[in-house]
Amino acid sequence: MTGNRIDRAKSYFHIDILNVISMAAVVTLHTNYAKCYDVMSTSRSWYLSCILHSICSFAVPVFFMITGATLLDYGKRYSTKDFFKKRCSKTVIPFLFWSLAAFLFKLFYLHGIDASEVSFTYVLDGILNSRFNENYWYFITLFGVYLAIPLFGFIKDEDKERVCFYALVTAFIFNILIPECVRVFGINIKWSIWQISVSEYLIYVFAGYYMNKKEFSDKQTHLIYTAGLVSVIALIAATVIQSSVRGEMVNEWRNPDSVTLFFMACSLFLFLKNNSERMMNNRLLNMLVVNLRDYTFGVYLLHWFVRRFLLHQFGWNDHNMIYCIFGAWLIILLCVCIIWLIRKVPFGRKIIP
Repeated sequence: MTGNRIDRAKSYFHIDILNVISMAAVVTLHTNYAKCYDVMSTSRSWYLSCILHSICSFAVPVFFMITGATLLDYGKRYSTKDFFKKRCSKTVIPFLFWSLAAFLFKLFYLHGIDASEVSFTYVLDGILNSRFNENYWYFITLFGVYLAIPLFGFIKDEDKERVCFYALVTAFIFNILIPECVRVFGINIKWSIWQISVSEYLIYVFAGYYMNKKEFSDKQTHLIYTAGLVSVIALIAATVIQSSVRGEMVNEWRNPDSVTLFFMACSLFLFLKNNSERMMNNRLLNMLVVNLRDYTFGVYLLHWFVRRFLLHQFGWNDHNMIYCIFGAWLIILLCVCIIWLIRKVPFGRKIIP
């Protein structure tokens, strides 16, 4: 049993690293948001903020890749009924609880809601459209992914990799590559060219599963690494240059359906997968990842509250570069402490699994 646990820890260590890195990147995205989108102030600090924001754009796609790598084979561990039970307890219940908490936080602490407008419909609309906590848009997309996963789960194990490869290639061509070329060359196509069965973030779910299973040759690996490096440079350069020229933030290069973000996320996933054993042997990195991996989802749930509290209570300037760079780490530290305390009380793990 001990040997099996060690083997499992080794095989999943790259997933743990990806979770921790993506969690830190998400918080950094949000601490940089105000400064990055203040394009009229194209100072040296704005360029730094924009570069940092662009680099961290991989976070959400990688989260969906982790979902694919860990859940598309759920049928080997439990039934579809149990799959939905687990998704409900681990995501739906925390989403509903903390959405209501965000509503109360905005109403009574931030005073950002007019009490006279509050009704059942208002609250329901706020939850479903992430109006109380704008970061929770991720959950609605994630729930859609969960509904699609069992369709893949019903495919025979020996056929899954081929089906995944087909879905991934067709989705990349029709959902990412062709639309990107159309946008770059200014072609106006009035008919849909999407591979509708693998739309938007679902492509990253398939990419995560495929890249986790597939053993790539050295040539293929170097090609993916090169595509990722070129994509990072292109994403940063295009975003910074076009945003400063237009006077508004340009997001085309870091949208989920952009070639640059796709290769950026895939190359990072593959790099950490290929180097996970070496990283696991690094005592400091191992300790950091092992201690933070159980807090990543909780940090995602809570960091909006902590960030808004710090800005409101202490009047912090969200355009200050010290806050943009180091604020994320303080927020993560505070979130970890709060999560640790919440999990000590009865039912604490129900609201922060």
